[in-house]
Amino acid sequence: MDLQEVGLDRLVGRGQITRHRLLLGVAISCSPVVFTPLLMGRGHILAIPIWMAAVVLVCLGREGFTIDRRNRVATVWWGYGLPFRRMKRSFSRCVEVTVCRKKTTDLQLGQIKSFPVAIADGAESIQISQPGDYEAARCLARRIARFLDCPLVDATKEPAVQLDVQELDLSLRERIRRSGQVVSWSEPPSGMRCSYEVTGDTIRIEIPRKGVTGSCVGFVALGIAFLAGTPFAWSIAESLLPQSLLLIGGWCLCGCSVGFGLLLVGMGVSRAIERTTVEASPRELCIGTRAFWTSQRIIPAADLQEVTVKLPEENADVDKSRSLVARTETEPIRIDLTGHALEEVEWIRGAIVCVMVAGA
Repeated sequence: MDLQEVGLDRLVGRGQITRHRLLLGVAISCSPVVFTPLLMGRGHILAIPIWMAAVVLVCLGREGFTIDRRNRVATVWWGYGLPFRRMKRSFSRCVEVTVCRKKTTDLQLGQIKSFPVAIADGAESIQISQPGDYEAARCLARRIARFLDCPLVDATKEPAVQLDVQELDLSLRERIRRSGQVVSWSEPPSGMRCSYEVTGDTIRIEIPRKGVTGSCVGFVALGIAFLAGTPFAWSIAESLLPQSLLLIGGWCLCGCSVGFGLLLVGMGVSRAIERTTVEASPRELCIGTRAFWTSQRIIPAADLQEVTVKLPEENADVDKSRSLVARTETEPIRIDLTGHALEEVEWIRGAIVCVMVAGA
């Protein structure tokens, strides 16, 4: 979520429209065009653009909020860029900002997890947002707690963890130094898949390619389906569109089918060949990825607040998904270590913390 302080007393949050949501929305909206039976009559020609518009609008919808700490008012809204539905609640005093775990059951999607963030006003609470990701919810709750100058209570853990306002501003380095904790750098575990190199006060860790995974196969298979459906898209255009619009409409449908097919295949291959590099020094943490393109995220040491190991909550013996999460004030950054041994993941975290706090 994009957060911005407006003036001295207002915090405004707007949900981001990510490229994954856009891709999903357009892909779903195009799917009936590609796979609709060829025997559709001309009477259904308006159903296609209506279906496409409805799905795209649903995927473009986003939530937002405004917190006015001077007037003690929280406004939560939902809409498409502009608020359509508003809910305004006032709070006399902010006791704490909470983040908790919520599970709901959907007949089609099954069990859905969410992490509501709320302002607690005595016995009542005002829900501000309900992210589906814990790390995003934790960062949002931390930012709101700092803005309202009240404690943060993380009720996803047992027992609940409370952080005072003074603790919210501390970096990882400052928190460890104040606690008097001694950080040490142990020998790497046997059978470690990652390679590392120490140069001066900097450690560079190379995480190998993930290889072919289920998600890679899924993306490639869906992309091939779109590519294979291109002739059907042209046939549908011939059966639905008048001759004067056939050339433009047919090429548009075929172009969408080919474009999304190639994009999905590229995403699947990119996931299989992607390499991740982590460089930690007393000055900054740099996380870079290389596939068909290169990206890099740099976190100054003063902005790094936590480095934690994220494990699956259920079926941990079967599910080998693991990751490191580097938290800043604004967002969590994940380092995917799926398939790596837990001892290796813990060692990487310890090496990063040790170098950034005490030097290599």
